[in-house]
Amino acid sequence: MLSFFEHYAGLFIFPVMALFLSLVFTGICIRLLPKLGYIDKPGGRHIHAKPIPRGGGIAVILAFFIALFFFALDSKLAEGGMKLFARLAVPATVLGILGMLDDRFELKSMVKLLVQILVAGIIWFSGDELRYVVCGIELPWFVSLILCAVWVIGIINAFNLIDGLDGLAAGLAIVSSCCMAIWFLIGGGNPAGAVCMLIMAGACLGFLRYNFHPARIFLGDTGSTFIGLIFAVIGLSTIDRVVTFTSLLLPLLAVGVPLFDVCLAIWRRSTRKLLNPEAGGIMDGDQDHLHHRLLRQTRKQTTAALMMYLLACLFSAVALAFLLLRDSAPAIAYMILLVAVVICVRRLAVVELYDSAELIKRGLSKPHRGVLMTMTHPFIDFLIVTCSALVSCFFMTRTL
Repeated sequence: MLSFFEHYAGLFIFPVMALFLSLVFTGICIRLLPKLGYIDKPGGRHIHAKPIPRGGGIAVILAFFIALFFFALDSKLAEGGMKLFARLAVPATVLGILGMLDDRFELKSMVKLLVQILVAGIIWFSGDELRYVVCGIELPWFVSLILCAVWVIGIINAFNLIDGLDGLAAGLAIVSSCCMAIWFLIGGGNPAGAVCMLIMAGACLGFLRYNFHPARIFLGDTGSTFIGLIFAVIGLSTIDRVVTFTSLLLPLLAVGVPLFDVCLAIWRRSTRKLLNPEAGGIMDGDQDHLHHRLLRQTRKQTTAALMMYLLACLFSAVALAFLLLRDSAPAIAYMILLVAVVICVRRLAVVELYDSAELIKRGLSKPHRGVLMTMTHPFIDFLIVTCSALVSCFFMTRTL
């Protein structure tokens, strides 16, 4: 009994430590950050009515790394813990400095993108993801590097864009952390990753105490990008060297709500740009994110945030159900996944489906060569890539 407690004590001690430290550091930030000029003023696309301190993500970062460091020092519980700490520390420091500067001075988007590319490069060079195998073909190092950069930058910005309601990003991070921790414990064989995820949940829960509506402090880019970074790095550890659909599924569904919202944003803004050339581009913000739609329906930030939490729980449940059934009942697992995807698109992509229908209607009634070429290019590229992969796999099989 004692050995069992000692073995699993880290599942509770270090997340609780992160929770306590986050509460303390967030309280300090509420008083200190306004004096340093970290203020988020109302107006524009912001929905709060009074100035609120931002940059509070630094409290989450400090709480997370202090708890993770003590966990890494405990050799009985943290096999590979110090390696995990070292791998996360350098890119998180670079991204944290960028976030603090952005929350204070509002840097240009191109500067932030360049630093995020640098961070992705650091992650790639410091990890084991130097080579991946797809369809029996080992990818060249530069292709692996590009895919790693797309993965890291995509998840970082997914959490950055979803941070539009009081407590939303922190709450979604808690749900995603618990989902990945459960999988690491029951099927992933990665106790260090499980404790790391629970430490993240504890740090975010402490911050949520002051960030839930009505918020007394905001994560800012410092916190939202850091949360995305942690999920990007830990998600890479779940992807097998021989890349399969299943190995990609857990990290994708664990952070499914932010990623789904980003996909909808790209779909929506691209369609509107085709409908109206004078409309904003993909990088321009709008008021049609999932949380904005729920807020217009409910008129309450608390209700909208709780509904987003519930949606994240459903994504996580689908991920765990699929992974648990993939060996014993693969047909049922894929059916659950397919039904979930169809329901999400039909229920949540109403705006995007309407805009796409309008685009198709205009194209059919008065086809424009540029519009038609823009719409067909992705399908042509996908067809070429698919055929090339199939031909390569065929010749590789014949050779072997």
